[in-house]
Amino acid sequence: MYGLGRNDKSFRRLTPDNIKKVWEGYSFDVDSWFLDEKGLGLYAWKKNELINLEPYIKRPIIFFIADQIEFDRVARSPDALSIKDIPEERKFNRQLRKMPAFKAATKYAYQIDGSIQFYDPFQDSRLIKDGDIIVYMGPQSKIIADTFSDANDIAVYKAKKIRTIVKK
Repeated sequence: MYGLGRNDKSFRRLTPDNIKKVWEGYSFDVDSWFLDEKGLGLYAWKKNELINLEPYIKRPIIFFIADQIEFDRVARSPDALSIKDIPEERKFNRQLRKMPAFKAATKYAYQIDGSIQFYDPFQDSRLIKDGDIIVYMGPQSKIIADTFSDANDIAVYKAKKIRTIVKK
């Protein structure tokens, strides 16, 4: 099949020379390089430490915290799907992104030139700084939001309240 590349450009191998041939006839020069195993040491990360992305996160951050609804504890009819049979797109965290409160919080983050993320208690507690915003949904999430507001100068909003704050 690759022998067809001599006559038909669509069958050429992906090599620097063939890339240059494809661009022949245009009014600009083309250079191409391959990033392969031979040069891996030139561009691969060589350390085990994670890159600190915190200085590059857009502030203020809106942290969206929602109580998890444990569907396996909710009474269902005997013929209902088990929790492991529910498709991923129907699970609570996926559905949360489609809710009006989260959409409003996302729009608000855009309007204030900030960012938004779901709150992860194992990673994000150190990220919360003065000026950030917490949007909560549920009684356990309110406790978390109030706890952070005791330590930081942050705004705390109930999820349905953020919908009224967002500029149309």
